[in-house]
Parts: sequence; structure tokens; C-alpha cells
Amino acid sequence: MGVMERIKLSKDEKKVLLLFSKHGENGLDNMPRSSARRALRKLQEKKLMQVAWIEGGDYEAMRITRDGSDYMIDNPKLKNPVDWKWIITTIIAIIGVLATIALLFIACNKLN
Repeated sequence: MGVMERIKLSKDEKKVLLLFSKHGENGLDNMPRSSARRALRKLQEKKLMQVAWIEGGDYEAMRITRDGSDYMIDNPKLKNPVDWKWIITTIIAIIGVLATIALLFIACNKLN
């Protein structure tokens, strides 16, 4: 099995996955029901959990999907992916600003 691509998870989504994997549905009693509902909806959209919903928008039963189980095996601490593109473009922008300031300083010194 290959390494799964990391998925960005919110704090509550991580909490739901960890609590459920350790304590089952009873583990979710340790967090506000509205937060658990939102996290479960997102986890279901990301295909990490399957949830049975009842009328009124509340959850009745849930399970971690095969993808969710594989994801937790590959990423047990549930670390979010690093956005290398943003980091690299930010570094390039900072270098550009510093170079511009240096060139302005040199140009101003030559005028004096």
C-alpha cells in the first residue's frame, strides 16, 4: 500500500477521528454536539467517515471508512500537509523586497 496524500483537517475533525478511534461513539460525548456534527459532516465529505443521519440533522451512528482507517495508519498524528508553494513564494517575495531596499540604499548613496 502506498502513502496516502495528506488531507487538511480542522482541529475538531482531528479530535473526532481520534476520539472515535479510541473510544467509539461514546468518545464524542467529550465535545459539544454541534462541533461534533460539523466535524462529522466534513469527515464524511472527505470520505474518512460514514455517518447515519437522523431527521433534524443529528447523527445516529458512524464508522471510520477504509480510506479513513488507511489515512490514520499513514498519518497517525493527523498532521496537516505543508503548503510548500505558499512558503516558497513568500520567501521569494521577501528576497525581492530586501533586494529592492538594498538597491534603493545603494542608489541613494551614489547620489550623495
